[in-house]
Amino acid sequence: PLAGAGKILCKEGSDQVIKVENGGTLELKSGVLQGTGVRHIVYVEDGTLNVSGGYIVGGGSDDRPGGGIFVTGGAERGKVNIQGGVVAANRGNFGGGIYIESGELNISGGAVTGNAVFNGHEDNGGGIYVNRGTLKLSGNGYVTNNSKECDCNDCENDVNNKHGGGGIALANGTTMIMSGGYVTGNYSGLAGGGIYAGFFGHNVGFTMSGGTIAGNCAELGEGGGLRIGGGTNGVIQATGKVYITNNKTNSNNDWGG
Repeated sequence: PLAGAGKILCKEGSDQVIKVENGGTLELKSGVLQGTGVRHIVYVEDGTLNVSGGYIVGGGSDDRPGGGIFVTGGAERGKVNIQGGVVAANRGNFGGGIYIESGELNISGGAVTGNAVFNGHEDNGGGIYVNRGTLKLSGNGYVTNNSKECDCNDCENDVNNKHGGGGIALANGTTMIMSGGYVTGNYSGLAGGGIYAGFFGHNVGFTMSGGTIAGNCAELGEGGGLRIGGGTNGVIQATGKVYITNNKTNSNNDWGG
C-alpha cells in the first residue's frame, strides 16, 4: 500500500507513473501520485487498484485515453475500486480521468473531478469512459465538474448527437448500475452533460435505483443530465432516493434538460 503524506512525481517522457500487472494489487491510502506530461498516472493491466485516499492528478495527453487511470486486461480484466480519494485534473481523448478499456470500475466514495477531454468532436467522457465493462456508482461517490469540450464545426453540425459525456460515457455493451452517488456539475459541448449512456447500437445497459444527477449541462445536444442512446436499455426504478434535477441543454433543437 501507498500511505503517508508524500508525493510520487513523474515528469515528461514516461508512459505511466505506476503500472499494476496481472495478479498485482495497488492500494492508495494517502499521498499524491502526480504526472507532468505522462500518458497515465496508473496503468492497470489485469490487476487491481484500490483507492481509499490520496490524489491521482495531472496525467494525460490529448491523443491518448485515461490520463488518470487506464484499465485493460484479457481474461482476468482490470479492476478499480474507489472508496475515497480524488482523481482530478487529468485529461485524454477518451476518459480524461478514468478509461476502462476492458474491466470493472466501482465507485462508492471519493471524487472524480475536474478532468477533461479537449480535442473536439469525437472525444468522449470527460470524467470516465467505459469502453467495455461494468461501472457501479453507489454510496457517496462523486463524478463532478468534469467536461467534454466541443467548439468545432463538426459539433455544431452533429444533429444526431453522436458524441458526448461530460461526466461519464458508456460504450460497447457496458453496464452501468447507479444505486447511489452523485453525478453533478459536469459539462458536455455536445450531448449527455452528466451521463452519455450508449452510442447508437452499442447495446449499453443503464440502471438507476438511487443517487443524484444534478446541475449538469449539454451545450449543443440532448440530455443535460442523462442521454439514453438508441439501443441502450435504460431503467430508472427507485428503491432508494432518486434525484434528477436542475440539468439543462442549451440547444434550441434538442430535448432532455
